[in-house]
Amino acid sequence: MDNYNITAKMVDEEVECCNRCGKIFKSKSIIVAVYGMLFCSNECAFEEFPDLTESDLETILASDIGV
Repeated sequence: MDNYNITAKMVDEEVECCNRCGKIFKSKSIIVAVYGMLFCSNECAFEEFPDLTESDLETILASDIGV
């Protein structure tokens, strides 16, 4: 049996991403917040919650939440 020296790096960094499609937000991304969940677009929010109205959506800049 061959012995290999394997070096593993543990990455303990959380990234914010769309709760529906998984798109990772960058600091300049404009994101949609609904019911405490984050989405990359209105379309993703409406796919997750079809009964939403425009007044339920809050558009914010990702850097405002520390991304």
